[in-house]
Amino acid sequence: AVALLVAAVGFLIGQSCRLVFTATHEQTDFSVFFRTARELAAGADGTLYSRPDAPTGWPQCAPPITSVAFLPLQGLSIGAAAGVWAAVNLGLLGVAAWAIWRLYAHLDRQHRLFRATRLWAAVLLLSLANGCLQTGQVTILLVTCWLSYLAATARRRHFLAALGLALPVAMKFYPGLMWAIPVGIRARRQLILLPAALALFSVVIPLLVYGPRAWDLSRGYVEAMFIGDVPRLETCFDVNRVSTESLDVLLLRWLTHDPVWHEQVTWFPHLRLPRRPVLALANVLRGIILLVAGLTLWRYRPEAARRPVHGALMLAALSAATLYLTQPDPKSRYALYAFPAFLPLLAWTTAAWRLARRRRAVSLALFTILCAVCIAQLTPTILRYFEVSLLATFAVWLALVRHLTRITPRRSCEPAVPAAPPPPAGPPPSADEPAPR
Repeated sequence: AVALLVAAVGFLIGQSCRLVFTATHEQTDFSVFFRTARELAAGADGTLYSRPDAPTGWPQCAPPITSVAFLPLQGLSIGAAAGVWAAVNLGLLGVAAWAIWRLYAHLDRQHRLFRATRLWAAVLLLSLANGCLQTGQVTILLVTCWLSYLAATARRRHFLAALGLALPVAMKFYPGLMWAIPVGIRARRQLILLPAALALFSVVIPLLVYGPRAWDLSRGYVEAMFIGDVPRLETCFDVNRVSTESLDVLLLRWLTHDPVWHEQVTWFPHLRLPRRPVLALANVLRGIILLVAGLTLWRYRPEAARRPVHGALMLAALSAATLYLTQPDPKSRYALYAFPAFLPLLAWTTAAWRLARRRRAVSLALFTILCAVCIAQLTPTILRYFEVSLLATFAVWLALVRHLTRITPRRSCEPAVPAAPPPPAGPPPSADEPAPR
């Protein structure tokens, strides 16, 4: 594990250098974020989000609160700014690893089992972060907020916990699924503080940074995302993007005919149904997934409330898998969203190994590695035509749902560890000693 961790760190440093090179000589997500912040610093209004980025034609999809992180970099060249952003992300990964350490130290029972997986968790964390660091996305910041929330919950720092859940929702909408965690563990203080924390990031900070135009910027962003002539979400349903492995693209490739993609991949079997009903079917399936996740949370609530630290960890895993499974634009740069879902799998693998159930341990280890490779999109292109990343996410989600639905308040949701062997029996009593009664 140590050798793999060192290799992962070295690879991340290489990805940081690649980000600097790409931002300087080519185009990447960081380039769009940097130019959006530059226009906001120059006084742009809400119509900024209705215009595509000038050199690339990509949509400017960073909300006002996200651009705040890039405003201090405007005095630098884009290459130097990319280097600073890469260093910040490496520091955030260190904070995320520290949060995992703190969380595992506060687990009430069998914390040694989870602490034994810390190095493997760090390796997985750094491995899934490669795509994000390479493009300069904000995924690392969001996942660090989630893990910091878990650490703050373990230490009963409710205000810090509320901040950790509110910032990702202010930057993107779908991380709101993580708000199911305080509902499940019945953290009433967190539920009271969450709206105030969200208002801090969505209203107060934009007003302080942008002044009176903050409202116009927020309205322009929402209109460009959901209401405009070509909403941002519509661009997520492009079957020609091999990097997009979503539920919508899966159904569109199998059930509809795209004149560009299916003419290039002529061997791919498909139907010729209308596009709109297929997208509606994808939303119905999303609703079913969310309903099953909600029912699982409701069934698990008594156990989660009885052991809130471990319950928060398990609900974070379920919420992360549900989020990545239902979001409209999953790519390798967002693979880190699924990281919390792998933490229970690592613990189950370690428990099976300690119980001398070698076959089960090897099976769980191979399952975890295979799913991580698929979600990180390290598979051949021909496999990505069949959305193996989505299928791997569904497999992890199904394993978590199956595990949590089998839990009752009288049955621990942590994997068992072998009990200590009984002490050796002493010598038999001699004939002169009376037998014990």
